[in-house]
Amino acid sequence: MTTGASMSDLKILLTQELMDEVTEVGPIGVYELVWSLRGREGTLTDAERVALAKQVARDVLESGRAKPCRFWWPPREPVSGFLTIEDVTDDEWLDIR
Repeated sequence: MTTGASMSDLKILLTQELMDEVTEVGPIGVYELVWSLRGREGTLTDAERVALAKQVARDVLESGRAKPCRFWWPPREPVSGFLTIEDVTDDEWLDIR
């Protein structure tokens, strides 16, 4: 596992990446957060990546800057109302669709 400072840096980078994607592209899959961490940090386990991705997503959601929703891909059509982080299973954080 990485040090606290490195985890803090990863959290900052992932938060910025999430906000950039949502602002510039639109809806993204939660798996994309974990996927991004795989490319940035090779010593974390998938469980640690999921935990960090959830923490970042929760922070962004609590700030009111984004809302989670299930989408069909393509064409980015919502299939349900708004969710909570707890509604998303660990498998969905790892599932690249």
